Amino acid sequence: MASFTESETYQFGLAGEMEIVRELQRYGAYIIPQYNYAENDDFKGPRMHGEGDELVLPDLDVCRNRVRIWVEVKTKTIADLHYKTGDYVHGFNRKHYEHYRQVEAESGNEVWVVFIGRTSREVLCGRLTKIPLHHIYTGDKMGPNGMVFFNVKDLHSLPTLINRLYNGDIP
Repeated sequence: MASFTESETYQFGLAGEMEIVRELQRYGAYIIPQYNYAENDDFKGPRMHGEGDELVLPDLDVCRNRVRIWVEVKTKTIADLHYKTGDYVHGFNRKHYEHYRQVEAESGNEVWVVFIGRTSREVLCGRLTKIPLHHIYTGDKMGPNGMVFFNVKDLHSLPTLINRLYNGDIP
């Protein structure tokens, strides 16, 4: 049986992460990709360990010009159409969302999320604590922890993140 890191899903996401790494490096950023520091369990990414708990870390630790941020990259085929509102949304695991918010609180470093839409060819981003939640899905059909979703209209283009690394402004 192939490991998770050899799966099509993992490789799809890793390709998106590598694109963002190259783009940020092109603008002078230094990157510590968290996937290089995976622990023995293929199904769990790197974590910050506390005395009685652990927090899942975002994909990338990014530094430039004395600014240090975390970046989580989500590669999607397309944005989802929310049937109740007609809004296009991107989302991810609710447990990871909660962990990333706590990573920001504990580390003092902002957490940004980047959504890559393969079909639309859009790369959208935002600081996780500043993007309003569109809705939270609490069922288990999309995974055991539920999902959080963001309206694509509340996200910014990638130059917003690059600007953050250049001058420290918070959009």
